[in-house]
Amino acid sequence: MIKRNIISTLIAVFCLTSSSLAWSAMCGYAPSNSSGNGPLVASIPLQASTITVGRDVPLGKEVLRQTFQVSGKIDLQCDREVWANIQYALPTIPLGKSSWVGSPYAGNVYKTDVPGIGVAITHLGTVMPSNRDMVLCSGNVSQCTNTITSFVNPIVLSFIKIGEVAPSTISGASLPTIRVDVTEKESGNRITLGSFSYVGAVNVVSATCLTPDVPVNLGSHQIGAGTLGPEKTTPFVAFDIVLSNCPAFAGYAAEQWSSAGTGQICQEKACMPSGMSATNSLRFRLDPMYGSDFPTKGIVKLDGVEGSATGVGIEISRPAGGSVVPIGTFVYGPGVTGVDGATYKIPLRARYVQTESKVTPGPANSSVMFTIDYQ
Repeated sequence: MIKRNIISTLIAVFCLTSSSLAWSAMCGYAPSNSSGNGPLVASIPLQASTITVGRDVPLGKEVLRQTFQVSGKIDLQCDREVWANIQYALPTIPLGKSSWVGSPYAGNVYKTDVPGIGVAITHLGTVMPSNRDMVLCSGNVSQCTNTITSFVNPIVLSFIKIGEVAPSTISGASLPTIRVDVTEKESGNRITLGSFSYVGAVNVVSATCLTPDVPVNLGSHQIGAGTLGPEKTTPFVAFDIVLSNCPAFAGYAAEQWSSAGTGQICQEKACMPSGMSATNSLRFRLDPMYGSDFPTKGIVKLDGVEGSATGVGIEISRPAGGSVVPIGTFVYGPGVTGVDGATYKIPLRARYVQTESKVTPGPANSSVMFTIDYQ
């Protein structure tokens, strides 16, 4: 008799608990749901085929951004108004989290196939994983259908430079996958709204050009009576900084978006065919080995060894009609192309310029270091 009573009581408690859970789970996929009795499932293609990440692109710089607009919606049928929480999860992270703790997205940047390139995924400016509260069938006291269209629009994939970049290929299969769920707060019932993964590949190029030393002979000049007058100059001598055997500059995408079926990438609100991206750039900076008293005028000092000329400096400027090259400041060089092994020239010219009221004769030598900035 005692055993039968215990069994009877346990069955009664179990039935009451099951009945309560069934009553409080109030939402599910509606008959009108575009993906049937299940979530939206999509494979997101990587749009850029090749990007070039210059050696001097700063850490934390976004080198590729792809924004994907998912076409489709989810219809949920609920018994009444339901308070819920929507979660943006990364259920699969094939290569794990990177050690990046800088800006942006500190602690939420994941490794890719390419050393030095990490990836973060955001929605409405918030990095994933994340969550937010929402209300389904707001204000309803009876059965209703709630259509959700913007729960994943837009998904933004941001590739960040997080270290020294080695040329390689980013595979879509190596990137984190995305799952979006909505959980009813009262019952804990969870419904998956969408599941997304990346496909395709992006080739990453990172290389530099060969840059030999450039000797420039400014010639010999007569001082005359020992004074030439303020800012008196000698004729210009033209020369080129030659950059040879350069990599193909395929560009990097400052911003791209794609929408299912359009076959377009839009960069800074201007659309272009898929596969194109923002152009790379070359900048150069001139740093004098012996200083400069007039950096904004592009004038460098002589080496000052014993017996050297005094009262003059060397001015460096662009070709005829061009402006002086400010000392110690990066300025843009030639445009670059996607041709591998190309050669580019930075045309410049130099001359002596009187910087003091009196000039004394002697050797007038100087050295300038040039730095090429690849972005």
